[in-house]
Amino acid sequence: MIINRKEDSVTSIHKRWHFTQVNPSSYKFSLTIYELSAVILAIISYLSFQLDLLSIGIGIALAAATVPAFIFLDFVLLRGIPVNKVSKVIHVSAFAYLLWLMTLIFGLVSNFLFEKNTELSTYIVEGMFMAIGLRYGIFVSVFGAGRLRSLIVALIGPLIFLFVSLWNSAFQVGSSLIAIVFGAIIVSISVIWSVYADGSGRPKIKSTFEVLQAFLLAWTEKKKENIETIFESRANLQDISTRVLRFRNEANDEVSLVLPEIHPGPFSPIGGSNLPFLLFKFFQRKAIIFHSVSDHSLNLPSSTEVEKYLNSLERCSLKSEGKCCTLPIQLVSTDFTVTGMAFSSTALIIVSKNKGMEDLPFSFRLSIENKMSQFGIQELFVVDAHNGVGEKINQDEEYDLFNLASECLGQLKVANRYPFKISYFNSDSRYSRLVNAEDIGESGLGVVGFEINHLKFVLGWSDSNNIVEGLKTKIIDKAKESRINMLEVITSDSHSSSGKRTKKGYYSLGDKTDHTLISNIFMDLALHALRGLRTSYFQMLQSKAHIKLMGAEQFNIYSSALNKAMKITKICIAVTAVIYLTILAVS
Repeated sequence: MIINRKEDSVTSIHKRWHFTQVNPSSYKFSLTIYELSAVILAIISYLSFQLDLLSIGIGIALAAATVPAFIFLDFVLLRGIPVNKVSKVIHVSAFAYLLWLMTLIFGLVSNFLFEKNTELSTYIVEGMFMAIGLRYGIFVSVFGAGRLRSLIVALIGPLIFLFVSLWNSAFQVGSSLIAIVFGAIIVSISVIWSVYADGSGRPKIKSTFEVLQAFLLAWTEKKKENIETIFESRANLQDISTRVLRFRNEANDEVSLVLPEIHPGPFSPIGGSNLPFLLFKFFQRKAIIFHSVSDHSLNLPSSTEVEKYLNSLERCSLKSEGKCCTLPIQLVSTDFTVTGMAFSSTALIIVSKNKGMEDLPFSFRLSIENKMSQFGIQELFVVDAHNGVGEKINQDEEYDLFNLASECLGQLKVANRYPFKISYFNSDSRYSRLVNAEDIGESGLGVVGFEINHLKFVLGWSDSNNIVEGLKTKIIDKAKESRINMLEVITSDSHSSSGKRTKKGYYSLGDKTDHTLISNIFMDLALHALRGLRTSYFQMLQSKAHIKLMGAEQFNIYSSALNKAMKITKICIAVTAVIYLTILAVS
């Protein structure tokens, strides 16, 4: 049975990620914008009063000199606020003074277009209030200063700049009544916006801005305590299982294929974002950590819950064991590749979409698990290969996948079982060029090798969040050239590389590391794994944990608050834009 689905809240939240990329990545670029805006404002102001070159030169030098002073002033006035940093103050100032300059330029253009003779000081004052309104909005929402404090700090810098660097325009402020009225309206809109946007999540979220500030602390400063406290307070206790296929050879060496029901996330360094590496360490660095059919509702909300989960793995119970398995069966359709192996009555199914996809839906897992007993399967490992960037699969695709997976289980049911050999090899710290790679987690790359009925196979694994388009095919093709049968290349869906300034919000394998290097390392790992094959037996283990998970409702709350806040923001921006353009046209 296929269950109807709709767009989830995580997808809705992720669509807003691009707003985090609005400010420049470098504070030096913002500082340049700030300096140029201040200097150009001064030049236009002094030229309009036909001052001599010496006076203009002194004025420009004074305007440039005020920039570092005002950065320091803002930083001091906002002291004690966790998000407060000099780089952030510079970004705010760059946007504010650029808006101030643009208002002045637009005003001069409107004079020309509408054949007006409005005083330059009017546009300067209007631009100043636009800058104040913007500064207030950022200080109260992003920095987390109180409304009164944000308003005072937003006013002080621009007012001092007006009277110190644009003094010739400042003394005409009294005659610019329309500019002062405009300014009062703009600042009032900013205050009204802050009240309603901050309350957009009520009653479930007392302060939307508080969540935003906690997120920014975690994202930019790696200070996760505040956001983890928020996440954990709304998390729910659930029973979660972890399945492990553990292989042992005659030398008592172990290799573990681990399938946690928990999803890595939500983003680095929060909760279980680096869970695959923690599991990799727990299983003595000889493991592949699969990505189960799960989504962000199954995120561990805090480091405390991660520790509880890891402790639960000490209490694994033996479900079955044996010495034989089937040859791999791989079925390919237009959209999907399903790879299956059976170890006695335990089946392993790996699902990959040829053009990539988001997390497999729970409905697929439920559908295939409901049918597994028909194929004599008692334990089923359903693995999401998570090896290509793409959208969520639709219902038609899910139906086709269900049929393909069912056919694979049917073939496994009647397939012969054989004794097998197995080995594992991992890049770990052996490859210096992978150390600190931004698109590869701390577990690195790994390969597990099988020999079944005199035929050899390998499965490649990367501790990463997805694989860039074309790289998986390149790795498998290179393996074929080396006469290596590489069944798949899969990932852990580690979120240790998340929170990046990219469209996706993270780096996939191949985004930063050279593709040829990755392919060559996989070939080297495969050759090592195939040389180390030893006769083994398997144990199917399972552990249970009663821990807090974030749950879907928590993301629904954040998504709803964010959507409401965005609507309020759009309305306020639209009203401001209408007033702004009207004033420029008629003043």
